[in-house]
Amino acid sequence: MKIFAKLLVLIFMLFMSHAMADAWAQPIKTKKIDKIELTMEMKQFLYKKKNTIVIVYTDFAPYIYETYTTNNKVLHGISKDLFEIFESKLTDIRFEWVRVPNTQAAIKLLQTRKADLIYNIDLQTALENDILTSTNSYFKSKAYPIIHRTNLSKWESVKNKNGIFDVRAAVLADSYGENYVSVVYPEVNLTVVDSPSDAIAKIVSRSADFTVMDVSQFGYYYDLFGIQNVTALTNEPSIDVDKFIGVAAHEPMLKEIMDKLITSITEKEYAHLQKIWDEHKYEEPMFRSSILTIILFLLWIVINNLLWYYVCVKLEKETDKRVTKKWLSIATIMADDKI
Repeated sequence: MKIFAKLLVLIFMLFMSHAMADAWAQPIKTKKIDKIELTMEMKQFLYKKKNTIVIVYTDFAPYIYETYTTNNKVLHGISKDLFEIFESKLTDIRFEWVRVPNTQAAIKLLQTRKADLIYNIDLQTALENDILTSTNSYFKSKAYPIIHRTNLSKWESVKNKNGIFDVRAAVLADSYGENYVSVVYPEVNLTVVDSPSDAIAKIVSRSADFTVMDVSQFGYYYDLFGIQNVTALTNEPSIDVDKFIGVAAHEPMLKEIMDKLITSITEKEYAHLQKIWDEHKYEEPMFRSSILTIILFLLWIVINNLLWYYVCVKLEKETDKRVTKKWLSIATIMADDKI
């Protein structure tokens, strides 16, 4: 029974440590006080600017995405939480959101000076043409090829660059995925889409063979839509993806301010962002089932040992009773003989 009691204590300790980790990773509730030191020039810039216009995509989970309530549309995600942290640190800045459906609409707003910032959308063309500059990176993730399981043989052809002219890739417009595929696999037929969900839809419908996407994005859509027969090739070399905030090229002062805000992010605040990312991180179903199998096997060993220990102790006690009874009988007979 002592072993069983120790096991219960161990399970309780594991539960408490997990609960404490969750509590540690909760978003920070801070008062509206200035925590960023700005120059007088920066303060005057923000005062004249009134609102800073931020471009958001509504289908870029888990970084930024939209859900619908009865009377409202609500933005969620790592980027949304990041900007809430910014607003808690700097009272001088006020963000206003403008939603766009695709990269073309985003570039048009930047070119016509109707927007100032954009959430971590790569927009390679805008960067190359000096429409956009980027802040320092605030988050790092890894991207992998995403492929339909029936096309795994085709992926071998892609890797070996052997007969890949009939292979089709669907990638987000103007993104690291488009840049990666066009440079590394120029022979692949490239289809450009407006959102990660569009890319996944093409893989599921078999109108494309693979895409390139970070595992948190794929994990979100994988869980949301219950996707079958599509997998992330996490055994392949990963693509490092830096997440940054795009700043309109005509706003150099704003870039300096945003870099100051990014630098101010604490480890605890990063832990919150990481927690959101990990909630959607894709894991291979086979890997999940393997973990479950190992856990069940270990649990079976523990239960089996406890049962064996219980049976052995009980048998030992019964044996001791029988032996004791036998010796008492013998002692009684010997005593009777002496009388």
